[in-house]
Amino acid sequence: MVSVFAERYAQACRRHPDLVAVHESPNGDIALVLRHTLVPLPEEHVEWRRATRAAARDALDDLRGAGFEGTVVVAQWLPVPRLARIFDSWPRRWEGDSARAAQLRRVVRQLAADERFLAWRTTEHRRLRSPGLRTSASVGRWYTAMAPLWLRLQPEVRRQLVLQTHAWIIERVQASDTCPPLADDLSPDGALAHRLERLVPPDERARWRPWIDVVLAKLGGALERAPERRDRRWLRSLFLVAYDAPPPVGQGAILRAL
Repeated sequence: MVSVFAERYAQACRRHPDLVAVHESPNGDIALVLRHTLVPLPEEHVEWRRATRAAARDALDDLRGAGFEGTVVVAQWLPVPRLARIFDSWPRRWEGDSARAAQLRRVVRQLAADERFLAWRTTEHRRLRSPGLRTSASVGRWYTAMAPLWLRLQPEVRRQLVLQTHAWIIERVQASDTCPPLADDLSPDGALAHRLERLVPPDERARWRPWIDVVLAKLGGALERAPERRDRRWLRSLFLVAYDAPPPVGQGAILRAL
């Protein structure tokens, strides 16, 4: 589709220093990304609301005056999951401060990853109370204690890949129903590989594919252990597989499964 974000709209945006970027949806809606923080402190919220409303109103008035008639949303007012989807799928049509815009995108992606982690932890707590669970609550306590390490992982894509691998371990390894077979999930073209690849930007997938292959191979090797030997220490070691796999260090970097 041809962008409807004409030069006259860009001219209107340039008049507003508090507007740092504009994203456009496939159907022509736009998202205004303001300079303001995405997560104000409680004591700052009233002033933040006033300031973002004023900045958004001024920019919107100019855009309407330039002839823009589509739907407009303000990034600072959106739930994190929706804003993350906008940043990932709506192209940027205008950027007034590339450094601040990039910083806000990084913040949103980290917040989205943290929200997914917290949602996963809620699911994991429910599973720990399930009669069919094959482990004790001590693994859950250990995992919670390790959470700061998972959440500090860099680069961002590595953190997301590690947390997604952990979610798979809970869903498939700890569940009482292992149908289809776990080996199917761990094949190079299996369910886990697809789940992980979707988290990697398209232009970085060639770099991260060896990392994914290492994780698949090591998980597959660990799951060859006889069921009667799968104790708490073994389960903890599964969560460390993706954490211990080093990220690619540059273009063409190749990791080998040891």
